[in-house]
Amino acid sequence: YLLYGSIALHALVALFLTSRNKKARPTGYAIAGSAEKSWASRNMGILGSILLFFIIMHMYQFWARYHFGGNLPVMEIDGIAYKNLYALVGTTLSVWWFAALYLISMLAVGFHLWHGFQSGFQTLGLNHKKYTPLISAASKALAILFIVGFSTMPLAMLAQFGVSNSIEEATEKVKRISEEAGVEWKVTNWSDLKVDTKWEDVKVSTAE
Repeated sequence: YLLYGSIALHALVALFLTSRNKKARPTGYAIAGSAEKSWASRNMGILGSILLFFIIMHMYQFWARYHFGGNLPVMEIDGIAYKNLYALVGTTLSVWWFAALYLISMLAVGFHLWHGFQSGFQTLGLNHKKYTPLISAASKALAILFIVGFSTMPLAMLAQFGVSNSIEEATEKVKRISEEAGVEWKVTNWSDLKVDTKWEDVKVSTAE
């Protein structure tokens, strides 16, 4: 929850500073200096909006459903039913539009980090002709590493389970591939799943 709180605080501070800066100089400068700024720094508002939308979708699809239930897959281990998080991720990220949203959001996060990392040093007054180019290069490397690293998840799910047009279609594909691999699972309401629920006691949901 510290991460969620930090993100919310970051967004609120950004909105506050943007509003204060606009009030301090509502007419702007006679000569625009945006030509010297990077694309990321000129579009932080757009990038932030994309990230906010992604966070809401991500929290609903994974965190909220994990904690508050929904008709989702469970798997059997030693006769006990467990929430099948891998199947949930697979059925979600193999849907083409959700995978596309995830990839676009990772690009947005990367550009956000690219600008934010180096601007953080600037805010602290740590500018020097010797070190600033290194900081700029490090921010770009961090952004690229983040984009490539987190983009592997949806790409891996698409490669393993194929491209689906809906959650229902993806569920059928993931279930079939799982059963072919010897992993049996059922779809049930996670809110009905208790600790140490026996596999034979799992109530299969009629609506998947």
